Amino acid sequence: MSEREGDGARLVGLIRHTPDAGDAPAIARRLLERYGSAAAAMESDPEDLIASCGVRPRTAELICAVPSAARRALRDDFGKSPRLDAPERAREYVAALYPGVHRERLYLLCMDPSGKLINCAALFQGTRDESPFYPRLIAERAIRSGAAKVSLAHNHPDGTAAFSRADVRATRDAIGLLRAIGIPVLEHWLCAGGRVIGMRESGLIPEGEWAGEVGANP
Repeated sequence: MSEREGDGARLVGLIRHTPDAGDAPAIARRLLERYGSAAAAMESDPEDLIASCGVRPRTAELICAVPSAARRALRDDFGKSPRLDAPERAREYVAALYPGVHRERLYLLCMDPSGKLINCAALFQGTRDESPFYPRLIAERAIRSGAAKVSLAHNHPDGTAAFSRADVRATRDAIGLLRAIGIPVLEHWLCAGGRVIGMRESGLIPEGEWAGEVGANP
């Protein structure tokens, strides 16, 4: 069975779980023609499925609920307040945030003084190529969450496992702003191509800036 055939079979099975769904194979074909894959269809807006593919409202809601349910299940495995100040544990947690996500999405991971997660906030969502990044809004959310320390995470849906210059520039701005209010940024993670890499561990920003050393900014 080809990947496309497998996607079609998964969509047919899902569609048939809703009453009065209609012709499941025909709907699955239309979804694949428009979105290219089952995963992309599931990450779409229910209203778009209804308008463009003739999917009935209850069926559209079920299809679009699958990725978020899968991500919640993966995150539940970590418990309510996992410690994320250890790089490998944080890397695993970040990987669980992005299955089925086909647009760039930026998360702020807020932690207490011991490194336990107190809030995982999805701040911004963009396109397949970029997501807005506003350091001031990141700082405001960190303050409202009562964060003692934070990490950032975003994805590259195209699979490019490398930070862009814009990523680095915006992260430096966020580090500087958060440092001014006493909240250190531990790392900025990138999930792409089946990997999770860290900006800090990659050495793209001098360690002194992460550590908050006076005069570290260029």
